[in-house]
Order: sequence, then structure tokens, then C-alpha cells
Amino acid sequence: MLAVYEDVHWADPSTLELLGMLVEQAPTVLMLHVLAFRPDFVPPWSPCSHITPLTLAWRSSWLRGRSWRGHSVWSCWRRLRGTLARSQKGCAC
Repeated sequence: MLAVYEDVHWADPSTLELLGMLVEQAPTVLMLHVLAFRPDFVPPWSPCSHITPLTLAWRSSWLRGRSWRGHSVWSCWRRLRGTLARSQKGCAC
């Protein structure tokens, strides 16, 4: 399962607490969590070995005009996997 949480920087304390519990439990379930937030946001949960931070260029041309709506989970995964691969090669996307 794929779960995407956008604009986490706007989340209220109870939502951040829930997301923190999901982050802690992530290794125990077959689920990919994608949390999107602004670069200046500092997540309240501690760093974990199962978390892979990915920094995309702000207002990236890849992101501009893109939407996750109307896509299957597999097409979203393929798009995200491609972005991860490019970022690991040093691409600013």
C-alpha cells in the first residue's frame, strides 16, 4: 500500500503524533509512506534506519504540473522510484 501525506509542515500536533506512530511502525507493515514537507520543517520524530530522506529541488520542473490523482498505486510507485533513482545519481530533478 502507498500512503502519501502532503504539506506535513501544516499539520497540527495530534496529526504529527499520529504520523510519528506510523513512522515508528513502518518496518512492521508492507506499506510505503511518502511524507512531503517544506525544507525548513523539522520532523518531531527521531531519525530511523528505515527512513530515507529525499530532497527535491524546490519548484522542480519534474514536480510542476504533476498530480498523483488519477494514477494507480503502481504508476505512483514507478514515478517515485524513478525520482529516487535520479536523486541517487546526483540529479537535482
